[in-house]
Amino acid sequence: MTRKKKAPEPPVKVLVVGDAHIEPGQRFDRFRWLGRHIVETKPDHIVLIGDWVSMNSLSSFDKKGGTQLENMRVPLDAELGRVALNIIQEEAGRWPIHFVEGNHEYRIKRWWENDAQMEGLCDLADMYDGYIDSYTTYGDYLWINEIGFTHIPFNKVGPIASSGFTTSIAQKVSILAGKSIFFGHSHILDIGRQRRLGSVEPIYAVNVGCFIPPEFDPAYSHNRLNDWWRGVVMVEIMPDATFDISTLSLKRMEQLYE
Repeated sequence: MTRKKKAPEPPVKVLVVGDAHIEPGQRFDRFRWLGRHIVETKPDHIVLIGDWVSMNSLSSFDKKGGTQLENMRVPLDAELGRVALNIIQEEAGRWPIHFVEGNHEYRIKRWWENDAQMEGLCDLADMYDGYIDSYTTYGDYLWINEIGFTHIPFNKVGPIASSGFTTSIAQKVSILAGKSIFFGHSHILDIGRQRRLGSVEPIYAVNVGCFIPPEFDPAYSHNRLNDWWRGVVMVEIMPDATFDISTLSLKRMEQLYE
């Protein structure tokens, strides 16, 4: 008698959304498309990997009284992130959404440190309550089935950076990481891979690109060589923490869901 094989445990599906850099003056079509994509793909978790909002009103690169600070107020910058979350919810209903804080959201906490009277104002964890299920602070990790999600991994001195044209951030992260990691920040799509002595599976570091249409690229990127990838990444994590990856570009998303 042949025994029937036990059905394999289904993977956990995680939809990762890269840096959206929401700012005043942008259209919000992409969040409606994202909501429709969520309905179609039915992920178990959705991870917003950081820099959801740009918070240019708190930029340390702009002078007080300059156009950025005069035209973009802090509550408005923060509120735009809630508007985008609401659009997703209108399209898709309520799904498990995990918010990972990026360096741009961290500007709010630096603002609190510099002006104690502002402490607690525009607390995104509170503002986005009802739309998100967890909030991971800048530099920390969200762990799902032994896979880490963070905005940008840190080494001993700060955020890990690339080494010019020789070593990408993803490759450097894979060398330093103890487990596989997905991260944002650099806006590129890249995979670093490193096998450790005695390990069964290699460690991967996956840079997930961004969620910014080209027409809304931030001013600092203008007239620079730009190899940003725009879209979302679906990760299907197996019980043993191995995983499969698929991508959907923002351009293709528009074609499918507009």
